[in-house]
Amino acid sequence: MVGRYILTSRIFDLLQTIPRGAGNEIQLTDGIAALLNEEQVLAYEFSGRRHDCGSKFGYLVATVEYGARHPELGEQFQAYLRTNSYRLNDIAPAKPALSATSVTAATIEDDPLDRLGLSS
Repeated sequence: MVGRYILTSRIFDLLQTIPRGAGNEIQLTDGIAALLNEEQVLAYEFSGRRHDCGSKFGYLVATVEYGARHPELGEQFQAYLRTNSYRLNDIAPAKPALSATSVTAATIEDDPLDRLGLSS
């Protein structure tokens, strides 16, 4: 879970009783909605960007944007992205995830970047 929440301990009791939501997962937002029926819940409205880190794609977008804005590493990360963006054309289209039975053994000499076409 990514975010900042200050909630009473009652949230944990509610999360144990609410039905599972999207993806058959326990949803904090459903717990907060239930908590609203019992006590006051305060929120802070902020200005700026928000990211949905509930999906793999959203998490990647948030990570890249956070890295680009990082006070210590942002300049270096942005330079990396600019310098290496041409390599995106060299990356093969994404393949479906491998099943456990289709994984082949790798030797210590294998360079994973070679397999992805990313070695220099």
